[in-house]
Amino acid sequence: MTRVRTLALAVVLSVMTAAPARADITAFLGATMTPANRHVSGLAVGFGLVIVGFEFEYASTTDDPQQGAPSLKTGMGNILLQSPVPIDRGGRWCVQIGAFKKADDATALKGKLSQRYHAAKILQFTSPIGEDWLRVRVTDDDKQRAQALMQETHTDAGIFLVRLD
Repeated sequence: MTRVRTLALAVVLSVMTAAPARADITAFLGATMTPANRHVSGLAVGFGLVIVGFEFEYASTTDDPQQGAPSLKTGMGNILLQSPVPIDRGGRWCVQIGAFKKADDATALKGKLSQRYHAAKILQFTSPIGEDWLRVRVTDDDKQRAQALMQETHTDAGIFLVRLD
């Protein structure tokens, strides 16, 4: 009975003190069931750097010549991109407006937006395909301000809410 209580306490303490992993190494053992029961072992390694994460996995299955089952080795690697802040809150946002066939049309809208939104930074740039775009950076790059600006702006050019981080 003492072992059960000790084990239960250890599990509870482990769960309560869990923290997000920055890196991990996992070894595993198992069995392949077809065409014959064979031993499988492997290793997985993962780590993250601010917004980029890496994982690598390797597994090896033994052969069984009597059953005609060959050995098998597998490997896998992943690169993960992750947001430095949760997607559903926070972040830096802007409104992107484009594409204008004529640079003068973009410049005219930029002037109107500059008069209306004094605190906003309005950038005009040419896209890789030669169209002019506007990017409106609202105060503090706030999502709600960017959404409000998007609702208030009327243009034939496409208008998008863009996350900057």
